[in-house]
Amino acid sequence: MASVRDWLQLFRTHTSPLEMSIVVLGAALGAGGFFKWEVLLWVLFGWLYHNAGYGHNSVEDFARGFDKHDLHKLHHPLQRGVISVRSARIVTYTMIGISFIYGMAITGFDITAVVLLVILTVCGFIYNIWGKNMVVKFMPIALAHSLLFPIAYFGSGGEIDWNLDLLRFWNGTTPVVVWGTLAFIFQIVYQILVEGDLKDLDQNEASLLRTMGVRIDHGGFFRTSVGARVMSMTIKAINVFLILKVAVEIDGSIGQLIVVGVMGAGLLFLDHRLMIPRCFDHPQTLKDMSFMEVGSVFAMIVAISPCFHSNGLAQFGIAIGVMVAAMVYFVIFNRILWGTVLRPRV
Repeated sequence: MASVRDWLQLFRTHTSPLEMSIVVLGAALGAGGFFKWEVLLWVLFGWLYHNAGYGHNSVEDFARGFDKHDLHKLHHPLQRGVISVRSARIVTYTMIGISFIYGMAITGFDITAVVLLVILTVCGFIYNIWGKNMVVKFMPIALAHSLLFPIAYFGSGGEIDWNLDLLRFWNGTTPVVVWGTLAFIFQIVYQILVEGDLKDLDQNEASLLRTMGVRIDHGGFFRTSVGARVMSMTIKAINVFLILKVAVEIDGSIGQLIVVGVMGAGLLFLDHRLMIPRCFDHPQTLKDMSFMEVGSVFAMIVAISPCFHSNGLAQFGIAIGVMVAAMVYFVIFNRILWGTVLRPRV
């Protein structure tokens, strides 16, 4: 019989703070502050969304034969046989339904938020069921994950004047919502297109990087191409620019802009580490990817921190608190589920 730990491994719950952080930022922006009850409600939605979606992805990838013989995933519960495909599907589809209903409820059935939630759910299904066969699999999941930000924003009371704000591109917090959503889109595109393809280069699935000449040869040497390196650097550079744009539009202080800029430089360095030709070290690559994903979200937390509180010191304090809480959650569950501290085994 499967244990709670087995199910949490299926859900890949250790990385839940990534999606939880996105909805917290959207909710804080929409509600006009961090210490609002709406923010707490969205934390639970982010957790449910992550665990339901990632669990669904795990079972569908396995059921379609993509992960069954992956040497890097033999320790997963489906591969070990402690959870059946049928049981996994029943549980994950139930969780998806609960997440959808709960999501609609906490938005107060705001029409904009509900429409975006429907689009998010459809995109999630497209990625989880057909993604492995799609060279452009990054498109539906980037849209799904990034929509968490405006859904939480509108669902927490945020508004937008569609006739004025989208045409003139300024007025209140609307630019932050627009720029923030775009930043998350490029962040997730990078996560799936670059990191996801790198992680599964040796698997028999559609891969844009592979079509661009990226490969691991028989000697374990990672070979890339100029086109692939330019593409990955460009995507991450745009992501960093958009995060900085958010900080500017929200009237961040010079200190916040400097911190975001330094973090952005670190993200570009990590891209260099991931894409440079080298002897391929899978565990180290996973660690660099985890730093990239966490760093991208943390940079956005700093950028949006002015909406947390009117006091500058409180803004930094809350931002640091959110980041520490996310890291503590990640380390604890990574240790419990996989026996490591910072390097996930997925």
